[in-house]
Amino acid sequence: ESAVAVIQFPSPVEDVCFSPTAPLLGITTIKGFLKLYNYTQTPPTLVRSIKVHTGPARVVKFSSDGAFCVTGGRDRALRGFNVETGQTLWEVKSSSKDGHKSGLYSLLLPNDLGLLSGDDGGCIKIWDLRSQQCLRTYQQHEDYISDMCYVPTQNSVVATSGDGTFSVYSLDQGFACSGVSKPFEDALLSVCAIQGGTRVVIGMESRGIEVFSWGKWDDATLAVRRHPSSIEKMVPYGDEFLLTCAEDGLIRILEVGKELELAGILGEHEMPTERMAINAQRTMLASTSHDNCVRLWDTTVLNDDGEDDGEEDPAAVAADSVPEATATVPGIATQSAPAAPAAPFLAAASETLSRKEKKKEKKKAKK
Repeated sequence: ESAVAVIQFPSPVEDVCFSPTAPLLGITTIKGFLKLYNYTQTPPTLVRSIKVHTGPARVVKFSSDGAFCVTGGRDRALRGFNVETGQTLWEVKSSSKDGHKSGLYSLLLPNDLGLLSGDDGGCIKIWDLRSQQCLRTYQQHEDYISDMCYVPTQNSVVATSGDGTFSVYSLDQGFACSGVSKPFEDALLSVCAIQGGTRVVIGMESRGIEVFSWGKWDDATLAVRRHPSSIEKMVPYGDEFLLTCAEDGLIRILEVGKELELAGILGEHEMPTERMAINAQRTMLASTSHDNCVRLWDTTVLNDDGEDDGEEDPAAVAADSVPEATATVPGIATQSAPAAPAAPFLAAASETLSRKEKKKEKKKAKK
């Protein structure tokens, strides 16, 4: 497959993420910029460029309503931005009491109230975005947090690390660490859940892919060694396929079943591919590479039933798939999205924190 579009940059790209409600693609760069593109136009049009970090802006995530996005940088800062205006909503600097002491590497935004951040030193923090208060800090790992995924059916988070281990956090139990894997002689680079959260897939630096049944972290139930090494990112496509990218630049389509079988190649970069993201409508995949570009791929081919219905403009497909009420770019008014429900994990973490604060107050009163 040929890319639908290519966005070329003069310097390396760090991360990509689609807005879930508007035809916007967020791209962060090594120069510290967040750039927002309307990806339904041909070629994709730059809507806004914001200097967000003093060093590389390593990661970006959108809120579920698309109203704001969060970035993390090597400068150890976290920042939230209004997507429509570009205004900074909040920030946590490294000098802050609860700020990260190492550069940010990964973010997870399960909903609009809570945020998880992982850094180069193996630290994971959970934040209440309403108060910008750090609710939890975990140091289960000795090296960078390479990836994190939220598994709704288990109400848990799985985090992978460059130290060769992954950890699991039960959010029903106030974000308690419910398990840590045995150490592998390899860096763990990526993680995702498949088949309704019953299986967890781990991408490794040189050992391919290992699949674990939920809760059984001692031994993998499946190992895929034929996959080229350095699996930087994996993106599930429904329950049918798993998209992967690796150092050979190929974006592979693996068919999900009892095994993970190669079903085809979606696209290719000329250099190693590092980050991927898919839009909410599952019509477009974005990928980054060492070639300093972002490529967009039409993923509607994965729904092909084998009948030739004629060619259709992929950009038009993407535009049509965005809900009319929210298909906007900054500066264009939208219908307001409904308020996000309270996050189960945030409520559990806040409740536990509240109990601890009450105990402290009682001790002070006794003194």
